Amino acid sequence: MPSINIGRVHSLAIVREIGERLAPMLPEEKDLPLNLQRQLQRLAALEDAPPLAPERDELLRGEKQEALGEPASRFASWFRRKR
Repeated sequence: MPSINIGRVHSLAIVREIGERLAPMLPEEKDLPLNLQRQLQRLAALEDAPPLAPERDELLRGEKQEALGEPASRFASWFRRKR
């Protein structure tokens, strides 16, 4: 099967759609354990947070800008060090 690269926005949309379709199949629970509630709250907060590492396209865009003599993005020098 070929590898397909999709963006973060589309990936989240797919995850939400799967969750919406599976939710009616799950039995209704009254209360979740406190530890699980905290983990779900933390996950929801992280879902809206910016990514920890720059996107590949953003890194490559910085290298192309440097080659053209334009100022590179703030991530270009980071990416060169990691190679």
